[in-house]
Amino acid sequence: MTLNKGGSFEFLQTGRPAAKGKNGAVSSPHYLATQAGQEIIKKGGHAVEGAIAVNAVLCVVYPHMAGLGGDLFSLIWDQKDKDVTALNGSGRSGSEALRSFYHEKGYDTIPSRGPLSANTVPGTVDAWWTMHQRYGKLKWEELFETAIHYAEKGFPVSEKFSRFIHEKQEVIEQYPSTKSVFLPNGQPLKTGEVLIQRDLAWSLKLIAAEGRKAFYEGDIAKKLVQSLQESEGLLTEDDLKNHESNWEKPLSTDYRGYQVYEVQPNTQGIATLMMLNILRQKDITALGDNTPGYYHLLTEAAKLSFYYRDQWVTDPDFKNIPMEELLSEEQSASILSKISDDAG
Repeated sequence: MTLNKGGSFEFLQTGRPAAKGKNGAVSSPHYLATQAGQEIIKKGGHAVEGAIAVNAVLCVVYPHMAGLGGDLFSLIWDQKDKDVTALNGSGRSGSEALRSFYHEKGYDTIPSRGPLSANTVPGTVDAWWTMHQRYGKLKWEELFETAIHYAEKGFPVSEKFSRFIHEKQEVIEQYPSTKSVFLPNGQPLKTGEVLIQRDLAWSLKLIAAEGRKAFYEGDIAKKLVQSLQESEGLLTEDDLKNHESNWEKPLSTDYRGYQVYEVQPNTQGIATLMMLNILRQKDITALGDNTPGYYHLLTEAAKLSFYYRDQWVTDPDFKNIPMEELLSEEQSASILSKISDDAG
């Protein structure tokens, strides 16, 4: 709350107040996932294990934004080494996703959705396993107990999740397996309805019992590939079997005395660092919060950084990305010179 010029108080729209504590914190977009991570930490688990538990529950209660079929990127501060390390847990495109395949099918562009899109190998489970092998203190299976419970026994659907199902109904109902789960009786799940996902519980139980092998070489892999190939999908069992996550040194930049880290491309993190390098050269305080000049600078910094992101960010195994040059003082000054001071 602040005092305005007229002498009365007004509320500033700054969001939730900062949470403070001495022994760590757990945060996620769903309270059930946050609670799961907190319980792992209370058991003496490593922060990485708390994050795995959070992510596993999000696969159940927040599946429109997280899932076993996704990827994982991680930045980890290692107290022992006093350093930040990065894990790139993204999957490669299938070995059969070739340009010639799409030409033969008559496609000018790769479909953005569906089994013929360039679906990549899901990297999440392998990344969980890789992090746990290095940092784990608890038993692997303990990290999935809560996720299995909510998949098997159910949880109340949130308003945001329900809204998503309504908005994507036409996509979901194209496939019987997703339609039966998220459109019971042909209707989208409503807020507060209990969602049970027995097949997901089965998958999580196998992962908990057998580790990454269950997902990339076992029954889950076979079912995943079979389902895709029935719709002419391009992933093979060998694509899954050959997948691995990669430890790497993160990119970083200094922003007014704070060292900010991002995972290297193929992620978009370098664009964030480029924006900070631009903003670092301007007196943000002098511009003032919520002023036209402030928003003009942020918008132009983002637009220009995204231009270079779209030009360069890809798989570094196939293209040499000039990361040092993109984050150099010369590059930042060059971009800033393209931004006028005219906010009109």
